[in-house]
Amino acid sequence: MATPTKYPTEALKCWPKAKEIRQQYYKDYAEAHDRGGIRWSGGAWAFDAVPMGLGDDVHVMTGEPYAASIAWDRKFAQECQDATDARGWARDLCSYMRIYWGSMYLNRFFFGGEFPKADFYFQSQICCSHSKWDQEAALYENVPYFCVDVCVGPYETLTEERLNYVVNQLRDTIEGMEKATGRKYDDEKLIAAVNNECRSTSLWAEICTLNKAIPAPLDEKTMFSLYVLATLQRSSKKVADFYEELRDEVKDRVARGSSLALSP
Repeated sequence: MATPTKYPTEALKCWPKAKEIRQQYYKDYAEAHDRGGIRWSGGAWAFDAVPMGLGDDVHVMTGEPYAASIAWDRKFAQECQDATDARGWARDLCSYMRIYWGSMYLNRFFFGGEFPKADFYFQSQICCSHSKWDQEAALYENVPYFCVDVCVGPYETLTEERLNYVVNQLRDTIEGMEKATGRKYDDEKLIAAVNNECRSTSLWAEICTLNKAIPAPLDEKTMFSLYVLATLQRSSKKVADFYEELRDEVKDRVARGSSLALSP
């Protein structure tokens, strides 16, 4: 019988920072109005760089990660789904959606206090329930709703006409956001946010590639926890900077042949 190979392990040094970013994200969203800021909600795969043209005090809460946070608390998650059931929604609908709606219907925010009402909802249609999820939330909260249809096929079949189909929707959305918030859009802030989004996604891809090493520097559970930051707000400089720090630590682990001791 072959003898199992044992590799050196150590805790992830930047793990506390990842937890801090996530906690601050929800705190900033909840308190945005106290500081005169804007908050919007939508899907994790919406064009989250686009609203950033409205200012540096724009905060987002993406629906899927928020619902997943609630799912950790079985009692509250059940209460949220019961509240959605009570309004006549089918039980075989997306559980993320049902939990989010339930938190909204109950007016209870998982991180404490009342459910923070968004100034508008912004979504992209990539899932059968995405557009209807935020349409219902916007109707319930009586706020504007913007949705972009991105069904233009894979990259290799992309044409100028298909690209412009999405671009023109985004232009209309920006005009709508200006009217909804009373703010003038700043293209330079959009460009900075897009650059951060590109950094976040490319750095995460590099981290995934590095994780093919033997021993793998990160375990699957930790990978799932860390990728969530990009679903919160990948256009955030804070998230992009964190992924750069994470990439450097993972690269160092690969060079030293170090694996991961489970994070707390």
